[in-house]
Amino acid sequence: MTTDVIATLYCVPYAGGTGQAYARLNHRAKDTPRLAGLDLPGRGTRRGVPPAHTSAEAVAALAGQVRAELRTKPPSSRYGLFGHSFGALLAHLLAAELSAGHDVPPAVLVVSNCPPPHLIGHLDGSADVLLEVAARALRDTVRPGAGPGPGRVRDASVEFGRRDLALLRHGPKGEPPLLDIPVAGLCGTDDPLQPGRTMAAWARWTRSRFVLRAVPGGHFCFRDHPGPYLDALRSQLMTTTGAKADDAHDDRCEPARRGGHRPSPAARGHRH
Repeated sequence: MTTDVIATLYCVPYAGGTGQAYARLNHRAKDTPRLAGLDLPGRGTRRGVPPAHTSAEAVAALAGQVRAELRTKPPSSRYGLFGHSFGALLAHLLAAELSAGHDVPPAVLVVSNCPPPHLIGHLDGSADVLLEVAARALRDTVRPGAGPGPGRVRDASVEFGRRDLALLRHGPKGEPPLLDIPVAGLCGTDDPLQPGRTMAAWARWTRSRFVLRAVPGGHFCFRDHPGPYLDALRSQLMTTTGAKADDAHDDRCEPARRGGHRPSPAARGHRH
């Protein structure tokens, strides 16, 4: 018998990253919820596996990791899926895959700092910027004397990131999948890619509830301000599972303007 609490979020990495990218956030969360990082083929814990060449291959590999854990550790409570940036697009496809057959379906999808699939072209050529940001974030996790130097880590991250983004060009044909589970969005108010201007449109891809919340920080807001990010994440999980009444939708999740201007009062009300 499962409970309404979301005990585990299976986390899809951003472009160029691995599931280890969420280790610090998971340590801070103290398993409330548990943030379990997944890895794409050829990366991280699956570096000995041939890489995926299509989004379908990537999703199948991610689904296999979730299914394997659910078989060995039958859940006593519900689980969700989480994806940051590029990872949100794969997490969306993964949610559809795990909801389509005889699997225990996820209870919620959390998307962080990413436009919905039908608006991904609105990145306006900023994919290279995204990769550079991701590479710097990965480089900052490297301790002196621990394996390759920061420069090599950055180069590897950019190369892997380009491969990951190429999966989008080999994605499923037709419309993106429409989910029957709630979708919760988080966006950084200072993200230079400005996902808050498009994230409200994630509501199009669920028959259930959609909620959106602004959090302080840039594109990697879960690294910039992990405490407020976790507070917002937990609040979103409670809201979407019906455990707590809260604002259902704030589509004014826009970046802070320069020159001393602050976000709108509504957006500030969703910052912690």
